[in-house]
Amino acid sequence: MDCNGTQNRESPRQHVKKELAMNRDQVKGRVDQAVGKVKEETGDLLDDKSMELEGKVDKNLGKAQAKAGDAREEVSDLLNRKSP
Repeated sequence: MDCNGTQNRESPRQHVKKELAMNRDQVKGRVDQAVGKVKEETGDLLDDKSMELEGKVDKNLGKAQAKAGDAREEVSDLLNRKSP
């Protein structure tokens, strides 16, 4: 209930939309992971160690950025739950 005594329910569509929403760090991190994986595999296939290493670096940086976005999302969810 909100401060006016009315129930504050979200529709199932709003709930799904909220669950599917990702912040910018989550999206960019996961895109960078995918790009890094492609570079890594391409470098391996072409026996290009430099490209393979660059792909590993990109992939791991993407993982870190995605994790930071996940943490930001968790903090945001916790703050929203505690708000009146």
